[in-house]
Amino acid sequence: MSGFGVESFVQQFAWLLLGAAAIGLLAQRVRIPYAVALVVGGLLVEESHIVRVPDLDPDLVLFAFLPPLLFDAAFRLDAREVRLVARPVLLLAVPGVAVTAAVVGGALALALDLPLAVALLFGSIVAATDPVAVTAVVKWLGLPSRIVVVPEAESLVNDGMAITLYTALVGLVVTGAADVVGILELFGLEVFGGIAIGAVLGLVFSRLTGTIDDHLIEMMISTVLAYGSFLVADAVHASGALACVAAGLIHGSYGREVGMSAETTRRSTTSGSTWGFSPTRSSSCWSVSASTSTIFWPRRGR
Repeated sequence: MSGFGVESFVQQFAWLLLGAAAIGLLAQRVRIPYAVALVVGGLLVEESHIVRVPDLDPDLVLFAFLPPLLFDAAFRLDAREVRLVARPVLLLAVPGVAVTAAVVGGALALALDLPLAVALLFGSIVAATDPVAVTAVVKWLGLPSRIVVVPEAESLVNDGMAITLYTALVGLVVTGAADVVGILELFGLEVFGGIAIGAVLGLVFSRLTGTIDDHLIEMMISTVLAYGSFLVADAVHASGALACVAAGLIHGSYGREVGMSAETTRRSTTSGSTWGFSPTRSSSCWSVSASTSTIFWPRRGR
């Protein structure tokens, strides 16, 4: 932590939370989704230069905020409902992402006269739905769970396809050729490697939870699982996001069945719990940081 200053980081984090809270109050009054209000608010603040935007490192935002968001969303999914909608989820997450990237890229190439490979590269970046925004908006809409589970689950599992497309198109733009074998190997490592790591850790930590009857320790273990699955997968160049989702889904279904205490189960699914406040806090900081960094970080030469 000595590289950037603990005090500075805490100050910036506190300012982000304060700004997110103020935007949340305004969103309630004008009746718009909180996630939408955060992004719009972040863009307005950044472009108006009314206040100095906290400058958080992108890697810090990724590793600190994303794992609890993904884990919480997967933890709350009903595994039985996910199995029932597996086909549409996979269709949206794999060919759906590819088609979206192609449509967006083709439209940009025609409208802005960009090279097709560059336009497709941009399409691959924006094709995958954001799990943070999807989860927040569908909860705000209050839709039936059977309808909610499809976009929510798809937004959690499209990571592997998006990364594979992006990597393939970067190679195409830089070298003018695509390494088909390398792309397939990357897809296998990202998707199957990430899922396997998350599944194994989810099963191990679920069994560990079954030996404990203290809800505070169980909640700490689940926090370790959220970050640990993401970091382990990332260390071996697999998808940390998919590992985190797999771990959360297994811990939220199998973990409850094999011994999660009733108190932990109750606390983990209520808004006042660790897994209620932590994702809200992370989502707020993630959305505000993302909306400001989209425009601001490139100007600073990052």
